[in-house]
Amino acid sequence: MRAQTLKVLALLLSSGLVVASWTGARKDPRGADRVASLVRSRESLAFKERLRKGAREDWAWPGLRSAQISWAWLELLQGVHIPESYDGDFSWMFSKLFTVAQYSDKKEISFLTMLAPYYFVMGHDHAGATLFFDELVRRAPNSYNVWFWGGFHAVDNLFVRPMAAYCYEQAALKPGAPDYLAVLSQRLKFGSAAFESSVERRRILETNISPEILERIERVRPKWFAN
Repeated sequence: MRAQTLKVLALLLSSGLVVASWTGARKDPRGADRVASLVRSRESLAFKERLRKGAREDWAWPGLRSAQISWAWLELLQGVHIPESYDGDFSWMFSKLFTVAQYSDKKEISFLTMLAPYYFVMGHDHAGATLFFDELVRRAPNSYNVWFWGGFHAVDNLFVRPMAAYCYEQAALKPGAPDYLAVLSQRLKFGSAAFESSVERRRILETNISPEILERIERVRPKWFAN
């Protein structure tokens, strides 16, 4: 009986140690989450300072740019689901995006532009998103995808309709762009109501729109040009 009791006590003791160990692991006494948050905050501050000075990123590994960009991507992906990554203007997340956009090889820029929808739509750092948009335009000026999502960002996040109209108009002029973007850009520029009146619509079409945009509008709205 005594031996059985000792076995039960030993089992309970070992179970308690396992639970304590598991609980301690969950609490992470090293404070890894806090450390990671501080690192992101410091990197964000350093990024803002670099922007203020107009300085470009210093690369410590000459000849290993691809490796550093890959490392930046890994860091970025690890921080996507962490709210602190998006804190404030020019956040840690966009400091990584901006750096990758600056130094990615031109052959890879098409992949980078395909990520524009996610960061313009889901990102909470509107200032950083605008900076990222500017850099993508610099790197890929003829990508209608970049201009399209820049327009979405302008109208949905910034609520600046003139900027959205300009972005959509630029997108409409790029290779492969759908023609409806030309109509969308003019509705944002002049207001949707202006196109409901046939008289006002004709005045706008005849006097205020470039021939390139006019050509694209005619393809999707032929009735607007009927006599």
